[in-house]
Amino acid sequence: MSKKVVTIELTPPRVMLNTTENEVHTSHHHICPRCGGKGWNWGRDPKTAEFIEVPCCVCQGAGELACRVFIEWKPEIKSQN
Repeated sequence: MSKKVVTIELTPPRVMLNTTENEVHTSHHHICPRCGGKGWNWGRDPKTAEFIEVPCCVCQGAGELACRVFIEWKPEIKSQN
């Protein structure tokens, strides 16, 4: 399976209005590795034992996943040695 590679360059903010600054980055359209992008997997009907399409338990039927990366900037506390 191919992989999507995204690079995030970490650059601290020039001005911090609070003692911490937070960033959120989202990467969309990653094909679900469980269902291969179909949004479903084969399962069995408990009453008839026939094969049926069951929504994927990982992507919940979407076929794709989004990834969120949270970055928190805060002052480095130097140890007193």
